[in-house]
Amino acid sequence: MIKRHSVKPEEVQDVLRKRMLVDGFDMTLDLHESKNGYLYDSKRKKRMLDFFTFVASSPLGMNHPKLNDEKFIMEIGRIALNKPSLSDIYLLISSIRFSSKEERLQSKTR
Repeated sequence: MIKRHSVKPEEVQDVLRKRMLVDGFDMTLDLHESKNGYLYDSKRKKRMLDFFTFVASSPLGMNHPKLNDEKFIMEIGRIALNKPSLSDIYLLISSIRFSSKEERLQSKTR
């Protein structure tokens, strides 16, 4: 059985600091509350405009409706699980299957 611990948003950096260098932004990102071009800092209970975009790796913003689709999440999950550095490792995405010719064509035009 997995043992889970609950950490308050205002304590996250202090808990991490016990095991690693913590020199990033002084905030606790809430992935669920962050939407579109806004990040939500649960440490301060504050929404802020996202100029960071995770150094351009999230240009569509947080929880974009086209990405927040159960089927898409299931298909991309295999890749995200191992988080390969795609700029250094070339990846064959054979796990993504399209159910129709129309879906294949739509994916090519995105």
